[in-house]
Amino acid sequence: MVGVEGTHKILQEYIIEAQEKQTNYASRNVMMFAVGVRVWLLSRNLKTSRPSKRFAYKCTKLYMVTKSINQKTYKLDLLSTMRNNNIFHM
Repeated sequence: MVGVEGTHKILQEYIIEAQEKQTNYASRNVMMFAVGVRVWLLSRNLKTSRPSKRFAYKCTKLYMVTKSINQKTYKLDLLSTMRNNNIFHM
C-alpha cells in the first residue's frame, strides 16, 4: 500500500504533467501582428443591425492594428460609429 505521502507525490507529478500540456497547447497557436498591419474583424461578438446573426457578415472589414498590448491582445483602429471596445483578443 502507498501511504498518504506517496499518493501526494504521485498527484503532484500528475498536476505538473497537466500544466506542461496546457502550456504547450496554449503557446502553440500564437499569431503575431505588427503595428500597421490590416486584419479582418469577425462579427461573431459584435452587435449588428441585421435581423438575425444568420444574415450578418462573418467578417466586417479590414482594420488597422494601432497598438500591440501583449502577444494576443491588440488595439484596432475602428470606425467612430462603432460602439465597441477597440481592444481585441486574437
